[in-house]
Parts: sequence; structure tokens; C-alpha cells
Amino acid sequence: MKINNPFQTYNRGYTARERRIRTKYATLFLLTGLACIWLSVKNVNDAKELEKTEAINTVLQTQTVKMSNTIDSLRGELFISSTIIGRHELSLDYLKERDPQAARNYVYFFDHQTE
Repeated sequence: MKINNPFQTYNRGYTARERRIRTKYATLFLLTGLACIWLSVKNVNDAKELEKTEAINTVLQTQTVKMSNTIDSLRGELFISSTIIGRHELSLDYLKERDPQAARNYVYFFDHQTE
């Protein structure tokens, strides 16, 4: 008994119907293969681009956190300075009401002697 080998070539030529079927499926196979290759290349490129984007985002987030910490620190120092300046102004206003001569001396010293 002879076993049919699917990889064995035919000894006879193809009929028109067989040629049409083989041409149609060969074209379909070729287009499917090209689409798979294109999609795999696109997938690899997208993965590389995603890694780059994640690295950039990590750097930007780190810098943003550092900047926000610096901004918070500066806001804290600004608040302290504003509070001290406000206390000096309130003290000067109180001094102007209680002792105008001392207030003038203070203003003169502040304007001319502390530069």
C-alpha cells in the first residue's frame, strides 16, 4: 500500500481551476505574512517608544517633586518673613501712637543707618 506524501509534487500539470485556487491562496498567504511582519515590527517600535516615554515621565515626575518641595520650602520661608515684617509694622504703628519721637528715631535709623 502506497502512502500519499503531501509534499510530493504532481507529475501532471495544473488545471485552470487548480492554478486559480493556488494563486488566490498564495496571494492571501503572502498578504497575511506581510501583515504579521508589519504588525510585529510596529509592536516592537511601540514598546521601545513606550519605554522611552516612561523613562522621560519618571525623570519629569522626579524633577517636579523636587521643584514642588523647593516651592513649598520657599513658601514656608516667605510666610515666616511676611509674619516678621508684619510684626515690625504693627510695632511701628503702636510706637507712633505711644511715642512719636521714638517712632521718628526708629524710621530715621531704619531708612538711613541700615543700608
